[in-house]
Amino acid sequence: MTYAIVQNGVVVNTIEWDGSSTWTPPVGASVVKIPDGAYVGIGSAYDGKTFGAPPAPPETVV
Repeated sequence: MTYAIVQNGVVVNTIEWDGSSTWTPPVGASVVKIPDGAYVGIGSAYDGKTFGAPPAPPETVV
């Protein structure tokens, strides 16, 4: 299963975890299961119920 590590309402990482083996998230973070089919990535917002889309990558000037 895929989980989001959330700090201050923002996804700081995503992980694969079985949800039951011993593991502790970083201090000050929570772990939220990502719903099947949802597009969640680093930088996505989380309001306690739903995830927002991750921010667009910065534009590159050539």
